[in-house]
Amino acid sequence: MKVKKVFATGICVALVLSCNYVLLIYFHKEWIPSLRSFANSTFLPMNISRNISTTELPSANAQNTSLSPTRTTLPSPITRTTASFKAVESCKRNSLKGPLRIDFKEALERYEIESRLNTNGNETDEIFLGNYTVKHPADCSSVFVGGDNCIPEQIVAIIIPFRDRESHLKILLGHLLPILQRQGSRFSIFVVEQVGDGVFNKGRVMNTGFKYAKAASTITEAPFQCYIFHDVDLMMENDKLLYKCTGGNYVDHLSTTINKFDYKPLCCGMTVGGVLAFSGDQFHQVNGFPNNFWGWGGEDDAMNERIRLKGLRIKRPNFFTGRYTMIKHERDGLNSANGQIDDAMKSSRDRLDSNGLADLQTTIVGVHQYQFFTRVFVDVGMNGTSQR
Repeated sequence: MKVKKVFATGICVALVLSCNYVLLIYFHKEWIPSLRSFANSTFLPMNISRNISTTELPSANAQNTSLSPTRTTLPSPITRTTASFKAVESCKRNSLKGPLRIDFKEALERYEIESRLNTNGNETDEIFLGNYTVKHPADCSSVFVGGDNCIPEQIVAIIIPFRDRESHLKILLGHLLPILQRQGSRFSIFVVEQVGDGVFNKGRVMNTGFKYAKAASTITEAPFQCYIFHDVDLMMENDKLLYKCTGGNYVDHLSTTINKFDYKPLCCGMTVGGVLAFSGDQFHQVNGFPNNFWGWGGEDDAMNERIRLKGLRIKRPNFFTGRYTMIKHERDGLNSANGQIDDAMKSSRDRLDSNGLADLQTTIVGVHQYQFFTRVFVDVGMNGTSQR
């Protein structure tokens, strides 16, 4: 009996040893090469010594933009970037909050802090590119934010018509920038400012911003799929309102309700004012904004008519998502109410295909490049001299 037990035990031991031997051979042939290949492609060459001095490692602030296969030092896992690798994943929307608490002071402080953090302690983050007239697209430039290591759903240009509203601009940017980054957007902001003391012409300013942004994106080989025209005094109240274009036959009017009008939809004769998004083809189709509206009012109504006459439709978010807060302000003395809206509307209608992008005559006299946006200074000409 004892002999049988010993014999059975010996057979079991022999079987276990045989199995282990077979597994060891398979692991050696199949898994070791795979692990070596994985290590070579993902971490570092296997023949590099692990005794790398700390002086060879990139600093915490280094920007590693050339991770070639022949690299002979160990890259820090913190500073390693994918700039030299082709992005394969779509950009993700991170921690969208839905309804937001609007705080002007907090937004202004956020802008000031971000500006200081990104300028190495300098008082200004401004790089003046010089006074010049843009005569060739190669003169245009832009700053892209977000979407560096992923594939964005769209590349978006945000165009802000502007003059003498510096505090509002900082509040808007301090509020908007983190929202766009949470939305996983790749975007570029253009603050387009009318220079001089003439009457404000919002249409010409926005048309110039569109042409500049389009030229800039062509040069950087990152063409915009969406152009959003954004008033400087409007702050979205819900970050689930995505800044993108529907495209096709739909133009997106995003600012559906505004606190100033008690959130009544399209209150007080409002048509497509505030925040309006076009694809590039759509904006060309309507020939941009009319150029003949001087002073406050009218150009949005004319654009609403152009959209309809060109067979496009307007898409709006629901009343809870498309909510905006308006920053209170006094009207600019050089942006008084337009007393000739009816005449301008008739001219815009009669000359729809010639009054707009087609006959735009403005001059870009300077550009400032900032960390988060591009500021374009525009001479729009004088009221009554042309494009009436």
